[in-house]
Amino acid sequence: QLGQELAAISQAMGQLKQEVHISKVDMDHIVEQGQLHADLANRLNVYVEKAGTEEVGGEPGAMLSMNRVQVMIAAAARQMVAGNKWVTKEIFDARIGEFRKEYLGGSRQLQQQLEE
Repeated sequence: QLGQELAAISQAMGQLKQEVHISKVDMDHIVEQGQLHADLANRLNVYVEKAGTEEVGGEPGAMLSMNRVQVMIAAAARQMVAGNKWVTKEIFDARIGEFRKEYLGGSRQLQQQLEE
């Protein structure tokens, strides 16, 4: 019976060692990915700053911060997910006109009902 317990403990220790090794490998991979992402962000920041200081058509370029670039990328990603459903001023104005007509029609009906 003692031999069985020792075998079970030994097997459990082996599994724990494997899990620790796998966790260590995963952590190393996460650290490596983090370093690659930081390096990529630094290079992107340099490119953005360089592009922002160059003159375009005789005019100095607009300085872009990393935060601004992230906002622009996030907005572009949302547009891609939404299926490129850009809302133009004309479409927006038309929809506002429709809502206005519906609202005014409803308010007139309500006013007539109150008067009766």
